[in-house]
Amino acid sequence: MPAILINWKIFRISNLVTPYIIGIIQSDIRYIMNPATKKEVISENLTRDIELINGLMRSGVKPKIVQFPEFFLTGFWPGRTIEEWLQVSIQIPGDETDKLSQEAIEHDLYIAGNNYEVDPDWPGRYFHTSFLISPEGKVILKYRSLTVTSTTFSTASSPGDFISEYVKKYGERSLFPVAETPLGKIAVTAGSILYPEAARCFVLNGAEVIISCLTAGPRFMSREVGRVRAWENTAYVGLGGAGRILGAEFPRTWSSGGATIIDYKGRIIAQTESLDEAIIMGEVDINQLRVERARMQNNHICTIRGSIYGPIYQKSDTWPDDRWAGRPIQDRKEAEEVMREVQGRLYKKGVLVPPELD
Repeated sequence: MPAILINWKIFRISNLVTPYIIGIIQSDIRYIMNPATKKEVISENLTRDIELINGLMRSGVKPKIVQFPEFFLTGFWPGRTIEEWLQVSIQIPGDETDKLSQEAIEHDLYIAGNNYEVDPDWPGRYFHTSFLISPEGKVILKYRSLTVTSTTFSTASSPGDFISEYVKKYGERSLFPVAETPLGKIAVTAGSILYPEAARCFVLNGAEVIISCLTAGPRFMSREVGRVRAWENTAYVGLGGAGRILGAEFPRTWSSGGATIIDYKGRIIAQTESLDEAIIMGEVDINQLRVERARMQNNHICTIRGSIYGPIYQKSDTWPDDRWAGRPIQDRKEAEEVMREVQGRLYKKGVLVPPELD
C-alpha cells in the first residue's frame, strides 16, 4: 500500500483512485418559447447533446464524467406562468434522462446535467434539479436548488419553501446529497455554487468534486467564484457554461461561456475561450486532493468553527423557511415581496444601510 509523508507523519493511502478526465460540454441550447413545441425542442437539444457525447468519446481522450449546462434541454424563459413551467418541465428519471442513460452505459460514463423537473409526489410544484447518471444508467443523485426561490428569477419551488415536509420525506442529507463513487465523492449543483454556504455543506457531507451545471457565465463572474469555492473547500469544481442561446428573445450570448475546470487549490486546469459551443477536458486526481486535505496547516475544512458560526446564521432573520408550505409559489412577485420584508428587517437591525436616493 503506498505511503505519503505529511508534516513528518506517514500516512498509508487506501482506496486509491486512478486519475481521470472530466469533460464539460458547453452546448448550444434551443429555448422552448411555446410550450406546445416542448417535444420538438427537447428532441433537437437532446439529439445534439448525444452527438457531442459520441464525438467526444471517439476523439481519443475518454472522460469518465461529462457535464452539460443548466436547463440544457428546455432553456429558461422568465416570462412563463407556473402553469406553463409545469408543462415544460421534465421528470427525472424520465424519457429524456433514459436516452442519456443509454449513452452512459455505452461509454461507461457518468453524465451530469440540470433542468426544471416535475415530480408526481409534489403536484403543483416544479424544481430546479441537478442530477447525476451512473455508468449503469441509473440516476443516482438529484439536488433540488435551495436558492432558486430567493433569486426571485423563478417560480420553481425550493425544498426550503416547505422544508419541514421535505425533510420528513427524504431526510436532512437530501438537502445536500453526495454520491459515493469509484471516482470519489461527487456533488452536483447549478447556481447554488454562487453561495458559499451551499458549497461548504456539500463538502461537509463529503464532496470532493463539485459539478456545477451553470449557464450563468462571465456576467455573473462565475469563473472567479468557482475558483474561490474550489480553494476554500479543497475540492475540484467543474463549472458549466452554455454555448449560444437559440430561438429565444434574448441575445444569443446572453448567458454564454464560462465553462471551467478548477483544481482543489483554485487553479484553472481548462477553460473555454469563447461564447460558442465548445468542449474542455481536465484531469482530476482524487488521491492528491486527499493528501492536501490531510495537511495540518491551513486546512480549510478541519478548521471550520461550526458551533460559533451556526448560531449567527440561525439568528440572522434572513430568508424564511416554510414560506410556501401550504401552496407552491405562483408568481415571482411573491418572492420579491419576501425579499422586501427581509431587507426591511435587516435595515431595522442595522445589518444593511439603505441607500440615499435623490
